[in-house]
Amino acid sequence: MTIKSSDSHYGTVAVTIHWLSALLILVLIGSGFRAGGMEDAAAKAAILQVHVPIGVAILLLTLGRIVWWLFAERKIGDRQIILDIDLNPLQADIVNRPEDYRWSSLGYHVQTDNKDRFLSTDFGLKEFSVRSKKERIKRYRRYVYEAGAIGRPDRIQTKVIHPKVVAKERKKGFEISRISRFRHRTRYFTDSGIIGSKEFVAEHYQRFKHLFYSKHEKKPKPIKGLEGMYSLKRLSEVI
Repeated sequence: MTIKSSDSHYGTVAVTIHWLSALLILVLIGSGFRAGGMEDAAAKAAILQVHVPIGVAILLLTLGRIVWWLFAERKIGDRQIILDIDLNPLQADIVNRPEDYRWSSLGYHVQTDNKDRFLSTDFGLKEFSVRSKKERIKRYRRYVYEAGAIGRPDRIQTKVIHPKVVAKERKKGFEISRISRFRHRTRYFTDSGIIGSKEFVAEHYQRFKHLFYSKHEKKPKPIKGLEGMYSLKRLSEVI
C-alpha cells in the first residue's frame, strides 16, 4: 500500500486516519454514555477529562484528512475527471480516438492549439510540471490512451481504445505527427470554412459569400506551419 491514495485504492495515510477516527469515535460515544449515567461528580469529571481531549483529537484528525486531501491527493480526483471527459465520447461510440472529439481537452489542444489559452496544460498531474507544452500534451495523450485500453469494472469502465491503436501510438512515442495535426485542424477550419491556396480561398469566398451572414469582408489567413496554405473559418457569424 502506498502513502498516497490512487484511483483504485486508498493510501496508508487516509486508511490510518479513517480507522483511528473510527476507534476514537467509539471511545467518545462510550465515555459520553458512561459519564451521563454517573452520579459521582468526581468520577464524571475524571471521565470528561478523557472525553474532551478525544473529541478534540477527532476534530484535528478530520481537519488533517481535509488538508491531506487538498494538498496531497486532490490531483488524483482531478486527473480522473479529466480522463472521463476525454474518454466519454469513445464510450458513447461517437469517435474512435480521444482527439477526434472537438469539445474534449485533447481535441481542443490538437485542433486549435489551445486557442486563447483556454485550457490549462497541467492536466491535473504533477508529472506534467515540465516547461515544454508539447511534452506535457504528449504525456497526457499517453495516459489517456493507456487508460482507455484498460477495462475497469470497479469504475464501470470498459475498454474503449483497441490495444492495436495504443501499440501504434506507442511506437510513435505518442507524438502527434504534422499530417495528423493538419488533418484534425482542417476539421476545425471546415466548420463553415474554406481551406487551400490564397487564390483558391479568396475565389470561393467571393463565389459563396452571399450565402453567409457575415457583417464584415473576410480575408484569407495563412495557416501557421503550412507554407502556402490559407483558410477562412466561421464564415457564417450566426453559427
